[in-house]
Amino acid sequence: MKKLVKVASYFLGSLFAIYLSLAAMSFNEKTVTVIKRDTIIVVRTLKYDSLQSELLYQQEYQQCIEFIMQHEGLRVKQYLCPAGRKTIGYGHVIKPGEEFKYFTAHKAYLLLKEDFDLCIEYVKRYGYTKCDNKQLAMAHFGFALGVGTLGDFIRSGQPWRNTRAYINYKNLDGEWIKGHTRTRDWEIELYYRR
Repeated sequence: MKKLVKVASYFLGSLFAIYLSLAAMSFNEKTVTVIKRDTIIVVRTLKYDSLQSELLYQQEYQQCIEFIMQHEGLRVKQYLCPAGRKTIGYGHVIKPGEEFKYFTAHKAYLLLKEDFDLCIEYVKRYGYTKCDNKQLAMAHFGFALGVGTLGDFIRSGQPWRNTRAYINYKNLDGEWIKGHTRTRDWEIELYYRR
């Protein structure tokens, strides 16, 4: 019991140190020292700007996920996407060997994040290595139209100057799919946000 109390006390002291370090960032201090009984805890903080950028990136990442969820809609049963591929969840293309007998909204959410993270990794190959709004906009474009189309888009030179060419595209039957203007406009706004 004594050991449990000691661990809990250390944990609470650590939380307090983190709280103080976050509070200190508003004063641009680089380190905070907390003295608690016989223990001295030194917490090194990130520069305020880098922490703020990371928080903004996480917020924009979540906005991308929510936009995809809203745009794609949840389907717990397999369907064919406009490209004629077997799909499930929030636009997850079913790979050979994948089976989904019991599919839930939670599983769809996890697959969405996994697929979007793969798009981010793909975008990094083209030089979008900085975790920012530009990387997310390009990853969203790749998620929506496929990474092959994304590669062509990036290789075109100045990708967002040519977006109108990517607003309407054909499905497997050769029919034009319209109505993607809102999505491309959202990506452009995200790309140029900061």
